[in-house]
Amino acid sequence: MSLIIINTIELPISAHSHCHYQHHQHQPRGFDLGLPVTTILLGLTFSIFSQAIPSTMVPLGLGGTTALAQSTQDDRGRNLDRTIERKFLFVNPVTGNDSSGDGTQDSPLKTITQALQAAQANTVIVLSSGIYSSDMGETFPLLLKPGIKLQGNPRTRGHDVVIRGGGTFVSATAASHDVLIVGADQTIISGVTLNNTNPEGYGLWLEVGSVLVEDNTLTGNTKSGIAMAPAQPEYRPATMVWGVVASAAKGAWRIRPPAPAPARAPAPAPAAWAA
Repeated sequence: MSLIIINTIELPISAHSHCHYQHHQHQPRGFDLGLPVTTILLGLTFSIFSQAIPSTMVPLGLGGTTALAQSTQDDRGRNLDRTIERKFLFVNPVTGNDSSGDGTQDSPLKTITQALQAAQANTVIVLSSGIYSSDMGETFPLLLKPGIKLQGNPRTRGHDVVIRGGGTFVSATAASHDVLIVGADQTIISGVTLNNTNPEGYGLWLEVGSVLVEDNTLTGNTKSGIAMAPAQPEYRPATMVWGVVASAAKGAWRIRPPAPAPARAPAPAPAAWAA
């Protein structure tokens, strides 16, 4: 898995942070690299391979199941338009109710935890302003599902939509860690603040697939704002981070998987097979 940070604002982090962000003036219309591209992050060099991510999504309505016009570009720059159905689930930590709420604007759920249990692919979980924490009923880490979008307030980069806390996540490649959110393939996280102040706390943990992270704030995460621990080092889809503010979060770190065990020497051939 690879990580790109584009058009990112980096606030002063800490004396121990060594995260270097690349800055680009314009957001690409689509994320589809035809050739391997090399970037440098945290002093490590690794490749980013072709992985298309939808560039434009235009909602045609809100509430329940909604038709969505989706526009992408192929490798020749041609527009490819299609209509898909996307469901919206609304969450409000103050007025919502996980027991009686149905996830509509008029009857929102209370927790992201409950919304994730109800969400299916192509669902947008819309978060109202407030603090989402264990005190408000959340169970951490939040395990995203493939094809889910977690949307707060992109205009403020999530300053008024704060997800705070952490819990034990057992990684397939890097043992157990204290994590706030675990990403999944084809998920989008937009307009939220990620804050894990637990000892050794991570904000966002990425292990598989492609994740788009845009217009968020990473702050106060004691270990790192974003951690990447690929389960299959040879498979490197691209993760895009767009418009993220990193503050006292120690930036983004790549966690290397454990080194493979050394190969054993072949056993000697039986005497009868000897030449």
